[in-house]
Amino acid sequence: VRRIGALRVEPSQEWIDVISPSTGPPPPFLVEETDRTISLLLYGVTGAPVVSMMTEPTDPYFNSISSSTPEQSRVRYTTNLNRAPFGYLALWQNGAVTLRVRRPPTIADAASPLRGLTITIDPGHPPAGATGPTLFYEGDAVLQVGFRVRDLLAQRGVNVVMTRTTPDPVD
Repeated sequence: VRRIGALRVEPSQEWIDVISPSTGPPPPFLVEETDRTISLLLYGVTGAPVVSMMTEPTDPYFNSISSSTPEQSRVRYTTNLNRAPFGYLALWQNGAVTLRVRRPPTIADAASPLRGLTITIDPGHPPAGATGPTLFYEGDAVLQVGFRVRDLLAQRGVNVVMTRTTPDPVD
């Protein structure tokens, strides 16, 4: 059984780290997400401090952290957000379980959010692919869909890179 230390929050520009120091090897865990929370359930732990409502640091994305009452060998920490979760990563580093909560990206131009991005389109994988009951080959369909997606993205200011523009295999 691993012993859990005091929970801490370390915000940065692109994410917020929720850090749970632990003795011993990395504990098994489960991450669950709802419309405004991300919870981290740690198994095989003891001594977890109860967090009733940690609100520091003040942050427009992060609201607070709370914990369940620790059970015999597990505890759940819930990160409450002011907006929907954008992403997370659970990792073990420097003797601690870190739940890295990703912040939503900043969109430079809300009227044209895709302008300036580079997006690669890979339409199909000839010579492999299925042929449907009408004998229509998958590679023919996805190439045409890829061209249509390319045109739609280009209209929105995207720099589009096509991995193929013919039905021939790519080296």
